[in-house]
Amino acid sequence: MRLDELFDSPEERWFHAWCLEAKKQGMINDFTYHPKPFVLSDKVVVQVEKKLKTKTKIVDKFLLHPHTYKPDFRLDISDEFGEDLKKKLRLYYKGLCYIDVKPKFAGIHNNSSVTFPITRKWLWEKHNIFVNVAVP
Repeated sequence: MRLDELFDSPEERWFHAWCLEAKKQGMINDFTYHPKPFVLSDKVVVQVEKKLKTKTKIVDKFLLHPHTYKPDFRLDISDEFGEDLKKKLRLYYKGLCYIDVKPKFAGIHNNSSVTFPITRKWLWEKHNIFVNVAVP
């Protein structure tokens, strides 16, 4: 498998290269590409009456899909990270930092510039996690 096929975008590949260098320099202890997803809402079903030939039965009817969000990267920031960089990132959970990598120009077919701010707010509300945006 080619390196280009491992990442969702060239920007994520570039950020991964930055993470490798930052780890080598001691700025981060470790990082994870596509950490486990966060559940923002569960699947929703409603109970409805279903009429059979001789009786009525209560059944579950699907209403809404579950919604999850998976950050692009999770960084474990070391003490050597530097105060200037720490000020630019919002760090939570004892040095863990979540990053979503965005391209400089996403184009009209990518609606993540519209949906990501909503997902970010939702993640904060549900899990108290802030996701930083990186534009390499």
